[in-house]
Amino acid sequence: MPVHSVLVVCAANICRSPSAAELLATLLRERGSRIVVVSAGVTAVGDRPACDLALSLVGHATTRRYAFEGIEDVSSHAGSHRSRRITSTDIETADVIVVMEQWHADEVLALAPDADVRLLDPSGDIPDPHAIGYESHAAVFGRLRAAVAVVADELAGANSY
Repeated sequence: MPVHSVLVVCAANICRSPSAAELLATLLRERGSRIVVVSAGVTAVGDRPACDLALSLVGHATTRRYAFEGIEDVSSHAGSHRSRRITSTDIETADVIVVMEQWHADEVLALAPDADVRLLDPSGDIPDPHAIGYESHAAVFGRLRAAVAVVADELAGANSY
């Protein structure tokens, strides 16, 4: 069955899922795919901006200056993302749902027991680095980037995951 849409889920929808969704959408576009990628959070408080540090690590410029090597103060796309809580409509319209942690999968399956939900990284949970600092973000996003690349290859190559 062809995949037309992917939902990427974390807890608050301000760090991991918007970053992974942006990475996945970019990689899919580069591979000629038209798969739509969106993100949401199982405990998200709506209308919060994405974490600038997380987005900077996936290639976005930030509007805020950080005293960390390699991150500069330049104009940003970070302000365009606004957090949102996952809805039953999100689940119903997604062909594939990828989550950062097993408890996110459990939350999605509580809403829709038949949903196609998978861990983004099959080797285990990708922990939340929010508000922990640069080193934690860098380690988490190294894993996130690697896992997203595998998913992008699978989705674009066979259009199935």
